[in-house]
Amino acid sequence: MRIRENVRLLLEFTHLLQKYRYARYRLPHWPKVKALRWYRALQIEKTAPVSTAPVNGDGLNVLYVTGPRQVTDLLYSAKSVAANLARPFSMTVYGDKHLGPVDADRIARHFPHADVWTKARRDEVVLPDLAKADLHRCIEFREKLPMAAKIIDAKLLLSGDAFVLLDTDTVALRPLSIFEDMVEKADGCIFGKDADNAYVFPYEELESRFRVRVVPQINTGLFYVRKEILDLQQVEEWLSMPGFDMSNGWAEQTIIAALASKGTVRYFPEDRYDMGSRSHTFAREFVHYCGMKPGPVEVEMLRVGQGAALRAMEHE
Repeated sequence: MRIRENVRLLLEFTHLLQKYRYARYRLPHWPKVKALRWYRALQIEKTAPVSTAPVNGDGLNVLYVTGPRQVTDLLYSAKSVAANLARPFSMTVYGDKHLGPVDADRIARHFPHADVWTKARRDEVVLPDLAKADLHRCIEFREKLPMAAKIIDAKLLLSGDAFVLLDTDTVALRPLSIFEDMVEKADGCIFGKDADNAYVFPYEELESRFRVRVVPQINTGLFYVRKEILDLQQVEEWLSMPGFDMSNGWAEQTIIAALASKGTVRYFPEDRYDMGSRSHTFAREFVHYCGMKPGPVEVEMLRVGQGAALRAMEHE
């Protein structure tokens, strides 16, 4: 009994220590983040609407998944892409369960031709299809993790054979040759390269669990995939494996990495794409400001990245 009690106390202490470190990291940046977010929200509303291509399956289709808190970030991200991409693109937005009509209308004001789906609207189409195919773990996955829409809803709803996914904390800083040079010639999937492996299971266990050699350090904040790799029957099987935590923030990334690893995978070039860094230069075309939020990386996105995006919009 004493051993069990000691283990319990040790786990509680470890949990409290993690919370302390998390708070120590976040709290100093919270006032600056709040102020910058208020300021950026005012500025983006002064910018002109952007006309994107029709969502009909032709050309480059860009997908965002967002909640209400990230809508301003989405607008900066998408408008920075529009300002730096030489070719037209269509745009689809999947809102989580908290994104309501007011937020959807706000996105539509800035992108009148974007296809904006609330979760309720998506549910009307997706849930009957999943139930008919007996994909009940996929149904559960969608409810537990909003980013599961990158897999399931993209497979069932998006038109066209392929798409580019952008997280809302991405910003284009220069003309986007990485899309022109790579996506048009892609013979497989292309991802941003993460600083480390961020998967549900330890990397050394992945091959035995998924029966595929998973490519290391895949990050799904920026990727290009062909829809044919999104095998929902395979996803259902993997979600059913013992120990798979569907609410884990890396669950969707793990599944996409395993699916893509069955074919050809490449990384976006690191000299043109920056991942989660605060030391980037404007020589890079695209930055994914992934980091613990609020924190110094988020401050950098709001101050530097979105500031650069705003200047690009003003000079279009």
